[in-house]
Amino acid sequence: MKNKKNLKGLLIIGIGLIGLITTLIVNNTIENDLLCIILMFAFLLLELYGLSSIIKNKYEFR
Repeated sequence: MKNKKNLKGLLIIGIGLIGLITTLIVNNTIENDLLCIILMFAFLLLELYGLSSIIKNKYEFR
């Protein structure tokens, strides 16, 4: 059970990281910088959520 929760958190972090990199690459072609900043902020929040779930699970089983 612990490993499944950690894998879920790592998957969320991976999706957030891929989204951040993709948004950074697409930012060169999109004229609207505010849209890219909002998307990057959303992916950053997704990564922080995944990281907090992993940390929560770490201290839950000690």
